[in-house]
Amino acid sequence: KADFVLNRPPYRDAKILVCTGPNFGCGSSREHAAWALLDFGITCVIAPSYSDIFFNNTFKNGMLPVAVPAGESLAAIAAEARAGRPIEVDLEAQLVRDAAGAPLARFDVDPFRKHCLVNGLDDIALTMQKESAITRFEETRSAHAPWLDGSGYLARRPGRAGPVRVDAAPVPKTNRGEELTEPLEW
Repeated sequence: KADFVLNRPPYRDAKILVCTGPNFGCGSSREHAAWALLDFGITCVIAPSYSDIFFNNTFKNGMLPVAVPAGESLAAIAAEARAGRPIEVDLEAQLVRDAAGAPLARFDVDPFRKHCLVNGLDDIALTMQKESAITRFEETRSAHAPWLDGSGYLARRPGRAGPVRVDAAPVPKTNRGEELTEPLEW
């Protein structure tokens, strides 16, 4: 749709979405809303308030929701956006700036969430930071309760270290047990 605002330059390549209405993301209780914005290239949303679930989902997907209360600051940001001028969001300084570098608004971000965004850490990356502790735990647990390792524990032999490979069994592709190989039939 050529008349849709996000299909027109300079908005087509926008990374920041500015909303002046309250409770952005209301009704978006699944991650699909955040995914759709991210797929479009939006990595930051500036709005006066957010629905709780959408707010949390943006962080989980590496996006920054910036809360700027309705008023002069938000109006100045929206005016810059409507004029098609770039807006800078400085997460480390927690500032929104105009194209000339002048501050337009300050915002707050939870320190842990800020750390995760600045360092590109998602839930998996956070978990992997504890890989050595997880490995130690699994080794201890395997020694004391090998049956918790699944059916592969039966194949363990004394002196053999590490996990035992257990090949996955194929599962049917439909609820009727039929194997479908043609993608158009899925």
